[in-house]
Amino acid sequence: MRRALVVGLNDYPNGNALGACTRDAVEVAKRFERHGDGEKNFDVNSILDRCSRNELRVAIEKCFEDGADTALFYFAGHGMLDSFGGHILMTDDANADLSLRDILDIVNNSKCSSKVVVLDSCHSGTLGNPRNSSDSAVISNGVTILTACTQKQTALEHKDHGVFTELLLAALDGEAADLMGNITPGGIYAFIDKSLGGWEQRPVFKTNVQTFSPLRKVKRNVSMILRHSC
Repeated sequence: MRRALVVGLNDYPNGNALGACTRDAVEVAKRFERHGDGEKNFDVNSILDRCSRNELRVAIEKCFEDGADTALFYFAGHGMLDSFGGHILMTDDANADLSLRDILDIVNNSKCSSKVVVLDSCHSGTLGNPRNSSDSAVISNGVTILTACTQKQTALEHKDHGVFTELLLAALDGEAADLMGNITPGGIYAFIDKSLGGWEQRPVFKTNVQTFSPLRKVKRNVSMILRHSC
């Protein structure tokens, strides 16, 4: 069993609305629901436009409940950084947020074999950073984190998509596939990092796994295989 929670929030109060996050989440959910050949992939739960802190926390806990081989959480929306660490912001109240530390605690404590968190929000690169100098294993076994930017950076929007998610979608469509058509978190990160070019934001990749489980499969690139074998 494979579960994915896909969240995209645009409808923030007090003039802080975003334009691309809901659209991004819809497109990401489509990629995770089916492999390239149409075969079922993840069971996807989508939360779009608006979400409260309690609603999101419950949804994350349910996504990472026991029983799934792979559990994945994708978020697109506002993020912030303060003296306590990073947070993602909710839409029900201007001051509502969910701490990245709380999210990581849920993920770390999950007994799912493979646990993946993908964040397209400002300052998201703080997820998984040590809380203090005595912490040695912040990310538990089986956890992979991929974020749009570093701790001190903002996540940019460009036209109809977030800069990071636009590349994520291309990666899931096959640009990050290996010769067998498998798209792994490591492959996605390598593609996005190489593709960003002159954009100031840089993706962050943190993992504690022995081997990567593919997040999606597409038809393998025969021309690349032929060139590789020559």
